[in-house]
Amino acid sequence: MLASTFMRQRMRARLPTSQTVMAALPLSCLTIMGCCETEQYLRMQWFSATTKLHDSQKPTLAHCPASNMKLASGFCRVPELLEAGVTVGLGTDGPSSSNDLDMFAAMRVAALIHKGNRLDPTALPATSVLRMATMGSATALGIDSHVGSIEVGKKADLVRLSSTSPSLTPTYDPISTIVYAASRSDVVDVWVDGVRVVDNRLCTTIDADSVLRDLRNEAQMILG
Repeated sequence: MLASTFMRQRMRARLPTSQTVMAALPLSCLTIMGCCETEQYLRMQWFSATTKLHDSQKPTLAHCPASNMKLASGFCRVPELLEAGVTVGLGTDGPSSSNDLDMFAAMRVAALIHKGNRLDPTALPATSVLRMATMGSATALGIDSHVGSIEVGKKADLVRLSSTSPSLTPTYDPISTIVYAASRSDVVDVWVDGVRVVDNRLCTTIDADSVLRDLRNEAQMILG
């Protein structure tokens, strides 16, 4: 916390924070720290009590729907946040609470849970979800001038899906198909800043077999 406070104050760094992800956290914070999370941030001087947000400092957040459900955290009020002008990105959270780190699954879950929770089939349409996963996430990270959309001057971060995949056939609405039907198994090629890192479903920058072998060994060490 002290190091992050120094970075924020001296280096004007953009720092993320997580608040009240699970219902029990506020009580835990009160019990251990004697105050709520926001007051603790004030004590650590992450921001001052008189801090005001300017137009260029609008709040942003990352919505991690699968993690929220696994941890029984409830439902983030994403539609209201978007309506209020808050930038909402989409994420998976970490492997302990999301397991597969699958952004296609995150899009599908985000698009479905808010409809079910509100009994409203129009809540959080596919277009909004895809924007959250792309420009919304880039804006939340403060890198939207470099990535997040296909534009001249931005980094060429691209994903090509299989046009012959049964799950994507037929395609009447490309955006709806991506959000509700696509999965990581449909990914054929991936480019990061113009460099192809997945070529015809094969990683070009790492030895996948070696990485998997190391992971299995690490797991065995943890299990004893």
